Amino acid sequence: HGFHLLAPRLETYEDVIQPLINSARSKAKVLEHTEAIDIERKDTKFNVKLSDGKTLTAEAVVLTSGFEPLQPETLLEYKAYLYPDVIPSWKLEEMLNPNSPTNGIAT
Repeated sequence: HGFHLLAPRLETYEDVIQPLINSARSKAKVLEHTEAIDIERKDTKFNVKLSDGKTLTAEAVVLTSGFEPLQPETLLEYKAYLYPDVIPSWKLEEMLNPNSPTNGIAT
């Protein structure tokens, strides 16, 4: 089976995302787990104040948001907590991955 793979090329998320991250790192400074507190434009550049107190000057700024995977038990209005077999998609993906502790067998 290949349920943990992305269509149409049947690649894992890591196989798709990691080359993009590597490519970005070769062309730009990638800051993970960092917040941009303030961005000010000065002519053709940007001064970016970061959550750690540092300030960077850049020609371009790309902001991305992170997220926390959904936990069904937090959505009380859907009563998912009543059903022990209701799991989030990330848990299913983890279970179906042949490199997981379950060897890709949903248990």
